[in-house]
Amino acid sequence: MRSHWSDIRSLTEARYEMSFIGKPTFFTGRLCLRVLGALMLVVSSSCDQPPVRTYSMEEQFTLFDSRSIEMIGQLEFSFKLEKESIPIGQDIFFIATFTNTLASPIVFRAPRQYGVMEELYPDTTLLFTVKPISEGISFRYPLDVHPSRLSRPVTRDEFVTLEPQSSREIRLQLPHMVSKSYSFTQPFPLPIGQYRVYMTYINNFIGYAMKVGEDPQFIDLNPWLGEIEAPPVLLTITPAE
Repeated sequence: MRSHWSDIRSLTEARYEMSFIGKPTFFTGRLCLRVLGALMLVVSSSCDQPPVRTYSMEEQFTLFDSRSIEMIGQLEFSFKLEKESIPIGQDIFFIATFTNTLASPIVFRAPRQYGVMEELYPDTTLLFTVKPISEGISFRYPLDVHPSRLSRPVTRDEFVTLEPQSSREIRLQLPHMVSKSYSFTQPFPLPIGQYRVYMTYINNFIGYAMKVGEDPQFIDLNPWLGEIEAPPVLLTITPAE
């Protein structure tokens, strides 16, 4: 990933200058999305005083590169559906579980509903895929109906502490409104059938960022960094009750 940073740094800086928060972010190319997810600046709305030490953009890149490797295995992620069988059209909820495997506290970025996405965007924290098992089912998650297609700031209160050998459960909703493949038609709920749901937890930020003069400075909260792919779960959509 480090080799891509020099290629897109100018893009990152340009988006920062455009004050992208609150503006639609439409990217093309999954690789571009993945890299931007790691590098995109977000300006915190927090008014707290920053810690004594802050980090430049390049220092943020370096810290992510080194820490993400060192932190492998320190945090575990899994998820389960509240109900494995759901009548068509009803909301689908799941429980995301995060476990600290260390004998010391660990900070992690707790996902929020707007970070549950089927594509990788700068504010994606839970990247999901819903794959049909039943034959003949074709759909896509349309951009125009997703609950969060706007860039959102990474705020300090998203980062929480897990005590040693402890777990935290977070209840979230799995988006279930889809459209026909490769078209922007009227959305409809996931069709009747069986699916496998895949989910990956992602955090690419060492903390939140503040603009100091013309340059961003990162406030380092030393959170867990990297990606964790959870085992898939089975989802069954049944006829309406």
